[in-house]
Amino acid sequence: MVPTEDRTAAVLAALRQIDPHRATPDDLRRCEEVVAALDPAVRLGARLEAQAILASFLLESREGDRAGNVARATDIYRQTLESPAARAYPGAWDVADVGPRPHQQSSIAFQRRQAWRGES
Repeated sequence: MVPTEDRTAAVLAALRQIDPHRATPDDLRRCEEVVAALDPAVRLGARLEAQAILASFLLESREGDRAGNVARATDIYRQTLESPAARAYPGAWDVADVGPRPHQQSSIAFQRRQAWRGES
């Protein structure tokens, strides 16, 4: 079932609160549904954020095919980094990878983001 626009916003808000290493297969499925439901022509910032959250969940997932999850996460991150539209929404990347909570800064996704940006 594809969520409606209001439900999509609510699900995205809930997904923001999940530490990537604690995401369940159900969280991954819900995130994939949100990405599919968000039309980039209408809600590009939310779509970029949802994609980055999905990549973080995949990168830190202990479920399923580890190599496949890492490959999917890498593809999502690469597409985001190379997208000219992503530059218009830098906050979407930061919220998705770092989150609004300081304790997420210890996550693998945060450390990799810093490395990709050349930060220490």
